[in-house]
Amino acid sequence: MGNSQPQVQSPSAKRRMSQRRTTATHSGKLYIQSFLESPKETDSLKRSHSNSHSRPIFNDFDTSTSELKQNLPDDLKVYCNCIEMLYRFWCTEIEGLSQADYKEAAVLFYVNVFKRIPEARHLFTKNIELQAKQLFGMFRWIITNLRTPDPQRLVGRIRMLGAVHAKYAIKPEWYGVFLEALHETMDETVKEKYTSRTRFCMEQLYTVVANIMLNRDFESLSSAKIAKLLKSLNSLEKCLQDRQAKVYLELYMKEHFCLELMLFYQDCQRYNACSANELRQQIGSEMMGKYMQSMAECEINVSHIAKRRVRQQLKQNGGVFVEHLFDECLTECVELMRDNIWSSFRSSILRMAVDADIHYDEIQSSKSNLQLRIEQSSVSPNSDSTPTFG
Repeated sequence: MGNSQPQVQSPSAKRRMSQRRTTATHSGKLYIQSFLESPKETDSLKRSHSNSHSRPIFNDFDTSTSELKQNLPDDLKVYCNCIEMLYRFWCTEIEGLSQADYKEAAVLFYVNVFKRIPEARHLFTKNIELQAKQLFGMFRWIITNLRTPDPQRLVGRIRMLGAVHAKYAIKPEWYGVFLEALHETMDETVKEKYTSRTRFCMEQLYTVVANIMLNRDFESLSSAKIAKLLKSLNSLEKCLQDRQAKVYLELYMKEHFCLELMLFYQDCQRYNACSANELRQQIGSEMMGKYMQSMAECEINVSHIAKRRVRQQLKQNGGVFVEHLFDECLTECVELMRDNIWSSFRSSILRMAVDADIHYDEIQSSKSNLQLRIEQSSVSPNSDSTPTFG
């Protein structure tokens, strides 16, 4: 015992140590190697999807978030609900995919990135399938390790990862595009299971991680982003003009089975913005078949009078689709949104802000004058009733 001799490393051990000290030659490997310290951790990423068909069992949500809050650094405590909700989503829905679907989703993420940023393609030159799986593994690793007793260690590694991204020409403005690509990938992969609330949590946690990587004040930036979203709740019109808020409204309407109103609104915007007569005829013809016919695919529940006027005007014009033909139906469509969906949607966004533990006082002190407290909403925050369109 007292005469212990120094251990001699085997050739394989030396090779592993050398590999750990070697700077990766392309960005895909770098994503993992820059913040994973040991081969064991790298192996855990590779095995993270090995039990994809087993459904996880979770503790009570409030109990889990209470324990999580005790472990998180002060700057991250306000995100404990988002972290726990995303962890449950990832374990249940993403880890629950088959091996083939998991791989397809990972590759789809890169496809969604490259179609937005074609110039990024040259950074990912080798085995895109493996890089995609590693990136998905990294998402899981971050979400999981934020729930460990030592998440501060993870924060340091995320900062290191950001420095590596900067070295390899990952532009700061690309981070927002990566988030859009991730949203699209989740929408296409798990569809309605990627709810508005899950999307909200993903957006908050992603923003935090991205700002840590960029060495920015992530808390104030994230709060400002939420304040911008909440400011759009001043009116339905402002919400429809705000790109981020409109996405949440569209998701909410889809969840409450009235998506056809949003689809009609969007198609009317396209129709009215169309300057080419031929294209306007094409869009108008599609809208008639999609929204205006009885038992159509997405028939809208506007008045028969408004629909009849569209047909009459179309007939008077010899079948030619003129500008603003659908405006009366559009006005009724917006009023249906306002009367049947707007208040409950607004309350749901406020509840999500509470779920994210956003400090109302901090947001109210920003430029937004929106009244944020849920009790001032015209719909009870505990109401889960589904709007009806009868």
